[in-house]
Amino acid sequence: MSVKLLMDGTRHKRERKLLMPPFHGERVKSYAESICKITEQVASRWEIDRPFIARNASQEITLKAIMLNSYFAPRYKIA
Repeated sequence: MSVKLLMDGTRHKRERKLLMPPFHGERVKSYAESICKITEQVASRWEIDRPFIARNASQEITLKAIMLNSYFAPRYKIA
C-alpha cells in the first residue's frame, strides 16, 4: 500500500500537487495522441488474414507509451 494513501492535511496536499501536472487535461490529451500514434505504427505491420499474437502487440504498445510519456524518458521518440 502506498504511504500517500495514509497522509492527510498539508503533507497530503503538497504530495498531491507534485503528482497533478502529469495528469492535467492537456497533458492527458497529449498522452492519448501519442498512444494512438504508437498503436497505428504497431498495427501497420499486421498483415490482412494473418494471425498475430495480441499479447506481444499490447506489450509493445504499452512499453513504447510508457517510454514516450514517462517523466524519466522525455527524449524517447516514436520510431
